[in-house]
Formats: sequence, structure tokens, C-alpha cells
Amino acid sequence: MRLLALCLALALAGCDFYSEALTDDAPAVMADLDGIWTRTITQETIAADGEVTPVGEPRTDTYEVARSVRCFRLTLESAGDGSRAAVAYPVGNPDGGRDCGLVQSDHDGLRIIRIGEAPGSTDIAGTIRERSRSRHVWDFYTPLAGGETRRETWTLTAN
Repeated sequence: MRLLALCLALALAGCDFYSEALTDDAPAVMADLDGIWTRTITQETIAADGEVTPVGEPRTDTYEVARSVRCFRLTLESAGDGSRAAVAYPVGNPDGGRDCGLVQSDHDGLRIIRIGEAPGSTDIAGTIRERSRSRHVWDFYTPLAGGETRRETWTLTAN
């Protein structure tokens, strides 16, 4: 009976390992991101009753994603196939102010994580709403006071 239980446990563990290996979409998400993008950032406030109100004006910049990017006087490199280095700068001015960080995806390719964009910042996870080699749309949500939520949407279009 113990041998049967052990064989069953090993078979189940093997199935979990095999199925997890098949669903690791993070490298594919990152490969889709490699390149130079036009990034448009919009913000909205979502009230507790569901009403959505735009906040400010959309911002547009250039967003470069690669295994290695130049960030001021240093080079920022990603670690592994499931992450990339990223740098944002003003459109048409690659030597302008540079906002550097890392991005990675979860294993299902459904979430994007912005890692340490500024000193002392925390990682921010967002939902990948749309993904292709020519366009990405990501939503990031932040709870606010009074039951409201801020939604920041990044739309990346290939250059």
C-alpha cells in the first residue's frame, strides 16, 4: 500500500512539474516587449459606485525594453528570460531624463510587474489587457481614500 501511495505521489508531482513547464509564458511576453515603443500613460479614478473620471492629460514618452539598456552613466541588465530592463525618456530625446527599471511577467503571461522604478519604491503589479508584438496595454490599480481606486493604463505601440 505504501508503494502505491508513493507511486501516486510521484506521478502527481511529475504532472505538476510538467504542466507548469508548459504554461511558462513569461519568456514569450518579454520577447514580445523587446524593442522601442511609444508609451502613452492615462489615469482615471474609479469611484466606489463604479463611476470613472479621467485624471489629468495623457503623457507620452519613448519606452525602450531590452536585456540591457543604458541608464545615465550605467547599464541596467535583466536577469533571465522572464524579465527585461526598461528605460523611458522624452520622445525624440534619448539623452533626456531617463526613468529606468525592470519589468517581468508572471508565469501565465497575465500580469506585468514593474520592479523598483525609483529609489525606495515598491514593485507594482499590473494586468496585461492586450499583448502582441505591435501593441501592449497594461492596467495598474492603486487604492485611494474613500473607497476610490486610481487606474493607470500604459499603452505601448511599436515604433
